[in-house]
Amino acid sequence: MVACVSLITASACEAPAPEGQVIANVDGTEITRRELATMLGDNEVDEKRRDEALDAIVARRVFAMEAEKRGLQRTGDFHFALRDARETLLMEALRRDIRGGLEEPVEVAIDREIASYPWRYAARFLLTLAYPGQDEPAFAIDSATLAAAPSASLASAQPGDSLDYGGRRWRVLSREEIRSDPSALRREAAERLKTSATEDELAAMIEAYRQSGQIRFQPGWGASADDLR
Repeated sequence: MVACVSLITASACEAPAPEGQVIANVDGTEITRRELATMLGDNEVDEKRRDEALDAIVARRVFAMEAEKRGLQRTGDFHFALRDARETLLMEALRRDIRGGLEEPVEVAIDREIASYPWRYAARFLLTLAYPGQDEPAFAIDSATLAAAPSASLASAQPGDSLDYGGRRWRVLSREEIRSDPSALRREAAERLKTSATEDELAAMIEAYRQSGQIRFQPGWGASADDLR
């Protein structure tokens, strides 16, 4: 069977042109405005970028159909990849659902967050590093991404200094002190607190499964297998 492909106004077969919420049709399967919007996210795009995204969905649909005709969906690799993709999408949906149900952090919690992690907020800095003897940027360190307080050598590093970081020797090309207005810092702190609360709730779910015995490992397998016996 030859795939019938139509894009917005043009049709490659005798079937009626898509209309309304259906903006394309590939061999009888519909592509809707919502599907395209999901692919593009919240970004505002021009007509060229929109049509490129629609073409990408059409191509993906055609290739998927051709793969199914060859029976590739019945292979073991596909089965495990499909389950992995499904579980990943569900996990992210769960994460969004939990985060969306959280109350906004109270002011005292925001104050505590900012005071406890100054390198993420008022004392944030960005270092651009190069390999020794070279002038091309090779690596950047944003202190806001560090889980722990930066070492003294990292916190005080200046252009031209040599720096040991991540098991390598670097030369500091530049240093930028990143300053944000207080209201922006508080918004960042609130977002971090919500992210942390979300991850804590996810971790609690795993612990509940462990404590109830719903997670079991074969002896010798699993990083926490000893705790589950």
